[in-house]
Amino acid sequence: MYKLRRGIVALALSWCVLAAAQNDSNYALRQITIKNRLVYSDALRKLIPIKDGDHFDPELLRVGIDRIRYGYQEMGYILVACTPELLRDNEKRTISVVVSITEGEQFVIRSVTILGRNESDVRKELALLSLERGRIYNERLAELFVKRTAPATLRNFPPRSRINLATDDQGTVAVTFDLRDGAK
Repeated sequence: MYKLRRGIVALALSWCVLAAAQNDSNYALRQITIKNRLVYSDALRKLIPIKDGDHFDPELLRVGIDRIRYGYQEMGYILVACTPELLRDNEKRTISVVVSITEGEQFVIRSVTILGRNESDVRKELALLSLERGRIYNERLAELFVKRTAPATLRNFPPRSRINLATDDQGTVAVTFDLRDGAK
């Protein structure tokens, strides 16, 4: 549980930095640098929908950082933290951004529990999406599983709200899908 809280604190910190950047709307983006990455910087940089030289838009930066975080979560890095640092050049009216990535541990599925559905009815779907014990956890596939198997009454809820993750110190995660109609 401590690891999950640490990830939430890092996410909150990055949101605070981006909220403070709202005052920088008259600046141009000089460049974005990505540090401590697992995959190529160029591929990650393309996930941020603002180009060097464009008007700096903190919302587009936030969208891009969310995309990077989600991409890492697809590879099992549940607790990834993406922390932006803004470097202002007041003379040139530009902002450079350094995004530091702390991957954390890559998690493998320890167990899968399904609440509100007969497990034997949805086991085939879990197998098709590689959401089984011993596989690397993939956030996108977990959300897809919820979309495909949740009752119609839950379709208006974000899929992520129906997934509970419990990590441990051995790099495994217990995944619980809550597909009960009345569950919040």
